[in-house]
Amino acid sequence: MDDENLKIGKDWFVSRGWTPFQFQLDAWQAYLTGFSGLVNAPTGSGKTYSLLVPIVLEFLTESEKKFDGVRA
Repeated sequence: MDDENLKIGKDWFVSRGWTPFQFQLDAWQAYLTGFSGLVNAPTGSGKTYSLLVPIVLEFLTESEKKFDGVRA
């Protein structure tokens, strides 16, 4: 996944007045480059967005190709 896809995620956050935490950026990059793992962060810190954003970015990229549905 290239930096343009990460920029889309960052821009979406900024458009809502948010700033992604470093752990979210790290999780986005890891997911988009094929890694798996766990996110450990306090309640309310944005764990859901640490995975939801790269899944949507992957969908947007892959929807231009043959698409079999969203998966995580």
